[in-house]
Amino acid sequence: MTALDGSGTPAPPRPRAATTGAAPARCFTATDYAQVAAGRAHTTGGLVYANGSDRDMGLYNVFVTHTRRESPPGHFVIADTGCTA
Repeated sequence: MTALDGSGTPAPPRPRAATTGAAPARCFTATDYAQVAAGRAHTTGGLVYANGSDRDMGLYNVFVTHTRRESPPGHFVIADTGCTA
């Protein structure tokens, strides 16, 4: 279907911006202790779990470091092998 202007002539196409509505992924590398302090993970029984995905990240301490990818907002997954959007 072609859009017509007021005189019935085909109107030129208007450019449109494509959007996906998804925010770009963000990555955070820190100790499990710091991830909990920043609100990206939580603890249960001395273990750390990523918020959103509930992935087990290991013991709650300052000796274990992981990278977490956030996508969508509030949902974190482990991304130790590389963080890409």
